[in-house]
Amino acid sequence: MRKINLSILALVLSANLSWAAGLDNLIQASKNMEEGQKALAEETRVFSVVKAGVLSGTVKPGLAENEIISLYGSPSTFMDQDDGGAKWIYKPGYGDYFSGTKIYLFFGADKKLTEARIVTQKKDNK
Repeated sequence: MRKINLSILALVLSANLSWAAGLDNLIQASKNMEEGQKALAEETRVFSVVKAGVLSGTVKPGLAENEIISLYGSPSTFMDQDDGGAKWIYKPGYGDYFSGTKIYLFFGADKKLTEARIVTQKKDNK
């Protein structure tokens, strides 16, 4: 009888440890989701500020890349161009790259803004 009780105790302890590990995983997943939501909210905030700057004319040709980052924030993504310049894309956190509104900033090889464009693309429903 004593052997069975120890086996049951070991089984109960094992189940409790598994449950605790599962709970830790859920807590970590929740923290990761919160961090992800904060990042999406920040991306949307930066997009809104840059869009307002483009519409008001304060984001204008001649501004340096570092000025734009310090005034408005970093883009969602950026790409180097063949001519030595760069193309930055700002989008809302909830948006994607294939539809919705995005802002394109184009820079010359001198790292100065040459053009700012707000583009709205409709989703292709094939």
